[in-house]
Amino acid sequence: MSQEMQQCIQICDECADTCQRTVAYCLRKGGRHVEAAYILLLLDCAEVCERCAQSCSQFSGDTQMESCADLCRRCADSCRRMAA
Repeated sequence: MSQEMQQCIQICDECADTCQRTVAYCLRKGGRHVEAAYILLLLDCAEVCERCAQSCSQFSGDTQMESCADLCRRCADSCRRMAA
């Protein structure tokens, strides 16, 4: 397995982990963080990294949400490189 493939797997694992933690965070936070469509998107983040990143980016100033957006972008970029 190439180093690039190993890195892609690691980033995807980190992304999935972060999305899972972010679901719990959003449920505790309440308000617009718990909109059903948003929670479902986080749960499917492995398939929709880019959309998840765009969604998380809407919460500017929220450290957890910005962290989730960053990792989702990295995951999406890595997956795109592996698909190329």
